[in-house]
Amino acid sequence: MLKVSFIRAVTRKINQAATKWPTTKLQNTKTLTQSLSLVRYQHTKHTHHAHKRSEHVKEALSILEKYLQTSVKKGEHLPDRPTTPDQAWKALMDGNSRFASGNMWGYLQHIAIEISPKHRQEIYGGQHPFASILTCSDSRVSPELIFDQGLGDLFVVRNAGNVVDSIVLGSLEYGAIHLKTPLIVVMAHQKCGAVTAACNTKEEDMTGPLGSVLRTIAPSAREAKSGHDQDPDAYIELAAKLNAQNMMSQILQNEKIAAAAKEGRVQVVCVRYNLATGLVENL
Repeated sequence: MLKVSFIRAVTRKINQAATKWPTTKLQNTKTLTQSLSLVRYQHTKHTHHAHKRSEHVKEALSILEKYLQTSVKKGEHLPDRPTTPDQAWKALMDGNSRFASGNMWGYLQHIAIEISPKHRQEIYGGQHPFASILTCSDSRVSPELIFDQGLGDLFVVRNAGNVVDSIVLGSLEYGAIHLKTPLIVVMAHQKCGAVTAACNTKEEDMTGPLGSVLRTIAPSAREAKSGHDQDPDAYIELAAKLNAQNMMSQILQNEKIAAAAKEGRVQVVCVRYNLATGLVENL
């Protein structure tokens, strides 16, 4: 069993790294994350001196929050909020890489800053997300986690099958035009229940509220079925891909979004989330 002196040493390590934060910015994040993880691990693994361990965990969190906050200007994030489609895309892909690898240092930032009372007060007066995401309601597909982002970063629209209707279009238009998100992402995913249902249900049986969702996906299911009758899994995955691409096309039919895209202020992209790897792939 490691002694309390070890916990103190780790806390000092956090303090030393954190004091360099304002000048080195993100370079010390991994050190901070690893150090805090060690403190938490020792705190939960051993019961001896639990009270003192708890004090040092609190001390480490306090130190981390203090120095992170000194490097964040009011209303801004670390790194700075992306303002172009390319910057927004890079921020999302960098975050997804962290998520897929398990190195979610951004999540630690958000714990320390972005869900703090101070940050909630900062974003109380208005939101400034850098990307709009249309994706499925599937409980395994959470954009803030998949892209390793926090409060105020993403403008998210979710429904079964990531389908587009007038309400979804209005929401995405609001994000692009009024909130000025430079990027709109339509994100499909593997093993989508709504797409599977659309592929396996006769159109005459698509009734009621759920039927309206399935009927929206049905054209993509019909298109995917050709040549894939002998491979149900490939059929469904292709249908999910085509559905996302068709939804992207519908978004670009919105006059205001189309005009912003033509001027280069907004880009609309289509991706698929891989449930197994955690990676987001271009479609």
